[in-house]
Amino acid sequence: MIELDQSPGNYYLRFATYPNGDMQQVLEGQAIVSYDTTGNDTQDISVDPMSVWMLTNGSATQGANELVESRLAPFEGNRPPTTAADVTRFFNINQTDIVTWVVDQYPYAEPTIPIIYGNMSDGWNANTTLHSPTNSTVDIVMNVANGSLDTMGHPMHLHGHKFWVLGSGSGSFPYQSVAEAPPSLINLDNPPYRDTANLPPSGWLAIRYITDNPGAWILHCHIQWHIVSGMAVVLVEGEDQLDALIRQGNSPDPTTPLKSGTAPSYIFNFSRSLIALGTMLNALVAFP
Repeated sequence: MIELDQSPGNYYLRFATYPNGDMQQVLEGQAIVSYDTTGNDTQDISVDPMSVWMLTNGSATQGANELVESRLAPFEGNRPPTTAADVTRFFNINQTDIVTWVVDQYPYAEPTIPIIYGNMSDGWNANTTLHSPTNSTVDIVMNVANGSLDTMGHPMHLHGHKFWVLGSGSGSFPYQSVAEAPPSLINLDNPPYRDTANLPPSGWLAIRYITDNPGAWILHCHIQWHIVSGMAVVLVEGEDQLDALIRQGNSPDPTTPLKSGTAPSYIFNFSRSLIALGTMLNALVAFP
């Protein structure tokens, strides 16, 4: 981390992805962040002092200081509620067969009518749609299921919110709630505040958020073929305010048939094509 009270000068940055599990894409790059009051911004990036600390394959050399994400505290004052959560949900992340991933027992399927339309939607009462009261503290504890075909890690992303990353670890979360866990596992003082967090391979991840943004928000893995294979749930909050939000946004009546060639028709068709493509890619991966 670079404090913003440093002297003007050139700060060399270098990044590299490190292949892990199914995520085998290798990227590497360099940059210079220049804080210079003289107006001279001509610098030679080939002279890279960061090469002393990081190899091009992403591994750190001996003596380098590695970033520990759990220590990335948010701005002062942005801390989670420290009382017990109003709602606690446990999700077992599971690859149930070659082309199916689930967050909570059932694979997510796109509804015909968006869930934000309430009980008009065929997804409103789906097993993958979960409802929470407004202005409540919600804890979500995710575990990689022991019986999953693949026990890799997952970048889990929540729409509509940022959340506090309370903790993560290997194995299964051994408590019935966050409140039961010791401070050595759960950080309620200054946890990271993110919209994406990594669920470790064969491990657990605990997050906390407040239901203060009415809507139907999807929680999903950010690996593309996992989400199109069903690895998502929709978290609904502020149910009594959804109708007003729809009217405010001038959304069309979902019961009115779409005209051929309209934008929504293309969107739905493209989304279903992605799901079909993801299924084919999964089959190719499984049967090379």
